[in-house]
Amino acid sequence: MLYKFGKLYQTNSDILGWLNIPNTNINLPVVTSANKSELYYRNHLFEGSINRYGTLYTPSAVTKGGYVRNIIIYGKDTNDGTMFSDLKEYLNIKRYQEVPTFSFDTLYLENKWKIFSVFKVAPAKEKNFLKISFFDEEDFSSYLELLKSVSLIDTEIDVTGNDQIVTLVAQSEDMNYVVSARMVRDGESPLVDVTGSAVNDDAFSYSSTLPTIAANNSGGLTEL
Repeated sequence: MLYKFGKLYQTNSDILGWLNIPNTNINLPVVTSANKSELYYRNHLFEGSINRYGTLYTPSAVTKGGYVRNIIIYGKDTNDGTMFSDLKEYLNIKRYQEVPTFSFDTLYLENKWKIFSVFKVAPAKEKNFLKISFFDEEDFSSYLELLKSVSLIDTEIDVTGNDQIVTLVAQSEDMNYVVSARMVRDGESPLVDVTGSAVNDDAFSYSSTLPTIAANNSGGLTEL
């Protein structure tokens, strides 16, 4: 375990990592809900007190030397600048161009992540876009293509079935705002050239009134 997590672990052994997105208010601990229910962390703070803001959490459990293809981190869109409220700013390409990367450190590793997809999805449709289990690398690659297809911004960040990703989800009653990023690869620069990024006019728009789309086995999109 990294030294900096020692005291946090003593406070709450569910600590899994720390998320920091520059130029936002998102600089917060992340816990695993594997030992408690997700409902618990939706209305409890990190130290255990009841609070409507809750704590950033993931259903995944990250172990030393372990590998999780997609770590999904949930937090509330409180509309007051706290928790995951600032994720909505990534719907604006200027925000992406200002901050195309962020840090998410686990108990064992410090990591930088490059954003490759930004989109919004109605809660009723989210299960098709927020997956943590995959049959194989091909299945995972199809999922990555889906995420890039729905992205409101063409980031020009490449992502393959060999990458590990993290998905940030700002939850609200009517709409969830999602930012997906891949880990910076070994030997790769953490810097991002954003000059080629652009608004993706071909991105699918998903709401509660539209059909659900998911990746099919051939890598295309299929209406469900």
